[in-house]
Amino acid sequence: ELAARQAALAASASDRAGLAALTYTNGGSGGWTAGAGTTQHELLGLAGLDNAAARGGRQGHGRIDYEELLTLDPDVIVVAGDDDGASVTAGLLAVEPALAGLRAVRRGAVVVLPGRLFSTTSQALLTAAESVASQVDALRAAGSL
Repeated sequence: ELAARQAALAASASDRAGLAALTYTNGGSGGWTAGAGTTQHELLGLAGLDNAAARGGRQGHGRIDYEELLTLDPDVIVVAGDDDGASVTAGLLAVEPALAGLRAVRRGAVVVLPGRLFSTTSQALLTAAESVASQVDALRAAGSL
């Protein structure tokens, strides 16, 4: 079943080709992102998205300041939140004046994953990628991307 789901996700990946995404966490004390060699990098790849942090030369997990975030300027930002979609990081992105110019923020392209999927290291990574892909597809259908 997992192989069939992964194949279906791969078949739809061309719909999201060329979109740069970044996983981002910021609870108010500084930001973190994930580059190459991480499960979040795999999550973005499974969803058919280009990891902006990896493209920027990042390996592993690390801190990211606003300046670098603005330089990477991803099309989509993926954040952790509650099951109901509430997210401290999404809230910060929405109100922080220094980040108002980010492409993803301007377009409303901040994708919220439940925390258990955002940080999974199990087969649930495929479920996380399906959720990201579905949300990105909805944003494209709405004309936001």
